[in-house]
Amino acid sequence: MPSCVMRHCRNYTSKTSKSLGITYHAFPANELRCNQWINIVRRQRREEDWRPNTSSRICSVHFNIADKYTSKKGLTLLKKTAFPVLEEPSQCVSRSAGASPSIDHENISDLEAFLETPRKWHLKMYSKKKLIKNNKNLSKRNKRLEKKVRSMKNILKHLKKREYVSDEQFNELNVKPVVYNIFTRIVRQKKSKKGLRLKYPPAMRKFALTLNFYSPAAYKYVRQVFHTALPHPRVLSKWYENSSVLPGFTSQAFDTLKKKSELSGKRLL
Repeated sequence: MPSCVMRHCRNYTSKTSKSLGITYHAFPANELRCNQWINIVRRQRREEDWRPNTSSRICSVHFNIADKYTSKKGLTLLKKTAFPVLEEPSQCVSRSAGASPSIDHENISDLEAFLETPRKWHLKMYSKKKLIKNNKNLSKRNKRLEKKVRSMKNILKHLKKREYVSDEQFNELNVKPVVYNIFTRIVRQKKSKKGLRLKYPPAMRKFALTLNFYSPAAYKYVRQVFHTALPHPRVLSKWYENSSVLPGFTSQAFDTLKKKSELSGKRLL
């Protein structure tokens, strides 16, 4: 027993027959026109997730006279350009009782919002699919990135595995967790906002300078693997230039040379 899917419409086949001039029309087979009909019904029913089924029908009351014609056999048919009319519940009830159809400017504007050219519709669908695909790719990249920088120890294990740093240097670089948090934050900002100029905190500067001092190759490896989260070596050179030190060797340099001497087993003069 087909009935009209429009809300507050009381028309159904056992009550209103074709002899009264009311007919029931299935949704178009054309995907574009069908989606436009669905959008109009959703708006009228105030149901965003509503979907038609094979028995869903819209009665002829909800179409303009200009969109209907009578066949040679006396059947009321719809033109290919016909679309349901948006209307208030009171208008729907009165029209089902036999009142002449009428639409106002507000209904026309609402209807036009759903009626788009095939080109516009396909462009919107293409943009939507492209956006979904980009979001999925970004999500996958972020997951891979988070695995790489899950902890500072994992980063240092990469260096030890590739023999960029020794055990002593590994312990020296294995600093407080706060440095890991800073490193993670900078990596995420680098991935999300390319070209953004970031100020490196003192703890991050110390880590970068120490790692580069122990092994420039290790520094280059970390910077390449972890998406250039560390500053460029030229930036490190500028930091060295701007540091206010007295002529000669610093105490940190002597300490480092002493540790390297102990590791090598050779005594320095």
